Amino acid sequence: MQGLRAVALALLVCLGSVGAAGALQQGTGSPMVVQTAENTSNYLGPNASDVDRSGQETTSIDVAATVSANGGEVRSTFSMVSLQRKYDDAGSEEARRTVVRNGTDRLAGRVDALESREIDSIDRYAGGEIEEADLFRILSGIHAEAEQRAETARWLQNRAGELGMSEEAARLSTLRIRLTPLEGPVRDDIIEGLDGTKTTRVHAETAGGGLVLATVQRQEDGRYVYVREAYTPGIRNVRDSDRYGNFVEVFSRLTEIYPWVNEGNPGVDDPDRIGTEGARLYSIVYRYDHGELTPYLDGGTGRVVKETQRKHVDRVPTESFNRTNGADSLRVRVDTTYASGPLGVTAYDTATGQPVDASVTVNGDHVGRTGGQRLWTVAPRGQINATVTHDGETVVVETTVS
Repeated sequence: MQGLRAVALALLVCLGSVGAAGALQQGTGSPMVVQTAENTSNYLGPNASDVDRSGQETTSIDVAATVSANGGEVRSTFSMVSLQRKYDDAGSEEARRTVVRNGTDRLAGRVDALESREIDSIDRYAGGEIEEADLFRILSGIHAEAEQRAETARWLQNRAGELGMSEEAARLSTLRIRLTPLEGPVRDDIIEGLDGTKTTRVHAETAGGGLVLATVQRQEDGRYVYVREAYTPGIRNVRDSDRYGNFVEVFSRLTEIYPWVNEGNPGVDDPDRIGTEGARLYSIVYRYDHGELTPYLDGGTGRVVKETQRKHVDRVPTESFNRTNGADSLRVRVDTTYASGPLGVTAYDTATGQPVDASVTVNGDHVGRTGGQRLWTVAPRGQINATVTHDGETVVVETTVS
């Protein structure tokens, strides 16, 4: 298989109980599947009919949310430093084992709490009890702490391995798996929006307990990057044995799920390995023409349970719509992809054909200005009403994405 020699797979193994999220992670099924996209990477997401709720919000400076996120991170860091000190001060191998056991117990309690908090926030958002801004505040705090707790889990697992503590190593493997969906690149962007580092407009949607977050960010060089993360716990199967005997079989399955990416013979890297037995979770990082894709394949079901993507929007194929105002002095072009995908808006002076600076609202929300170029944002699900205003002239473009 061409390109296989370049493959470096991340093998993550989940053993034993999954704690607070167990009811959701037993392979009972999920409305989220890998959707087909033409001439670009497929993506994990729900069918339109299965969406519980979707919406968008631009994050802004939120001191309380930032303090909360930083507080969770600091507490996690302090806990790890304290744990390492106790381990270093232990006078015997048995004393070090005790430190590892106690540390694993405490870590398991924190993972239970983080999972419960995330599940509750998704359920409340899906049920209309909280808004996007509330959801993003909660997720940012979970993300900040989960990143640090994952470092603690890695450190403890290494110590358990050195001490021959196979049972604790297996528990820590499980904890690392459970922390994986609590982190993500869009959550990083949300934190930067809440602390005022940059403006971040984020799309959120839920389906059957699963969550999709997506945003478009403008880089320092002026280029736009689309960032997406999706997780669907209903797919995960931790009870059955693994269906893949080796990395070749895993790569073959991912080639079936993401054929367009693999046809381009992408580069792959970032190998990782956690554990050795049970229904595994496999991950591989693809670097291809449009950007970067990281799927997580469940070894029990053979389906993608989590996915992150980064795409350069100027390389993504789009469908374009052009409209002019009654005086034919202003023309607007809207480039669409799919719901929660990139959405581009450009305004032109029809007399000169040159792009102009215009104000853009999407479904009544101001999303920015074109700046004489193309403004990229994230597409809402369903009806799109893009209203573009320049020099007192307005053009409205209406379309639908699913």
